[in-house]
Amino acid sequence: PFRELVRDLLKYKDAETLDTAQLRALLSQSFSAEEINATLPYLANFLNLPLDEELEEKVKYLDAEGLQRRMFAAVRSLIELHAPVGGEPLVLTLEDIQWMDQASLALLEYLLPLVTRLPLLLILIYRPERDSASWRIHEKISREYQHTTVDVQLHGLAPADSHQLLLNLMPMTEWSPSIQEMILGRAEGNPLYV
Repeated sequence: PFRELVRDLLKYKDAETLDTAQLRALLSQSFSAEEINATLPYLANFLNLPLDEELEEKVKYLDAEGLQRRMFAAVRSLIELHAPVGGEPLVLTLEDIQWMDQASLALLEYLLPLVTRLPLLLILIYRPERDSASWRIHEKISREYQHTTVDVQLHGLAPADSHQLLLNLMPMTEWSPSIQEMILGRAEGNPLYV
């Protein structure tokens, strides 16, 4: 989800055609030459773009942890640029964080402190599954960012509401009771599944 988020911040949708020259041009619209040199190799690497010799030289001697730190800092710099103190608020939405890999969760955790100093709203959508890695993020936010957090819990539809939704979506004169029970039973009150 973060690669898509970075492309959105860069206002570049066509991931297939993006290359380092285009990334440099996009960054030059907002970053100084010094900032581009400090950010470009790591954003390019983060986006899995082929690196030219000059950029490859900057990343090839870094160990995995060092490279990850620099990529995280580059993403943070891009967010800071789009949510300057005293500027327009930036809203970032990350869905299904319960399915994020460890590196993405680490990046999310790294970015959390930005909400205390920037006009930044992070909307994190996830299932409240205590055994998922995303629950660690939930607990950290509840503990360390309680003053900036609103927790909204959505519950499943009541059986009668699920039934009405089904009839509204597929108005049929006669639903077989067994089909209705199967659909509503499998949906478990989730309107998306209905």
